[in-house]
Amino acid sequence: MEPYFPDASLVDWVGTSLYNNKYQFASSPTKGVDNNEMYFGIGDYADPVKNLSHTADLAKKYNKPIIITEGGSGYLSGNADTTTFAADRIREAYTTLNMVYPQVKAIIHFDRSGNGYDYTLQNNATVQAAYNSALKSNPTLMSSPSQTVTQSFKPLSQVTGANGVVTLRAYCDVIGQTVTVTYSVDGKWIGTQKTVPYNCQLDTSTLTAGNHTLKVVFNAPNGYSQTLNYQLTKAANGSVSFKQA
Repeated sequence: MEPYFPDASLVDWVGTSLYNNKYQFASSPTKGVDNNEMYFGIGDYADPVKNLSHTADLAKKYNKPIIITEGGSGYLSGNADTTTFAADRIREAYTTLNMVYPQVKAIIHFDRSGNGYDYTLQNNATVQAAYNSALKSNPTLMSSPSQTVTQSFKPLSQVTGANGVVTLRAYCDVIGQTVTVTYSVDGKWIGTQKTVPYNCQLDTSTLTAGNHTLKVVFNAPNGYSQTLNYQLTKAANGSVSFKQA
């Protein structure tokens, strides 16, 4: 993308389209070859976060906000019904994009039909419900100019002075796999999630003052496994801070 980027002084926003569809051509709903799907970011590779990575790198380099100028996940009917696929991608986009990439400041949904796909929300109850649920669960998004947003995402290792219930979220995508995320503190289970954004409520009021170990484990059926460890420190006044171990 950078060869087409003018001088940074001429740019206010970096805009990009972000469509995540199952098939390259809606008129030919057949699974393509793996390298073709990877190149076009479709099928198993239709991941909103991964497909925005080049745009995010460019915006971060020049310290510019990102606007998704148009996007969505199209659904088809009949033998090639992709409703579940579309709902999953919509859910991930609106719960996770601006968590992984804080420079994403606006998203415009393409609420139309085009090129054989239907992107309209009102014509598909499942996709509409996924969209509404994702917006409701993301406290950093506003859906109307009258709203005020007072929360923002922060990497856990940068959290200091928190207290009470801390909401943990994560991002992990393993191609073609359902990821299971498990949270524990000092070896005691506190939550397991299998859908983005893998929310977990950590009630720090139940912890004693001192150091604790928060463990986050990611697993997939194909054998993928990753573990993140954080040192959780609770002060005498009840505030907590986190540091990646």
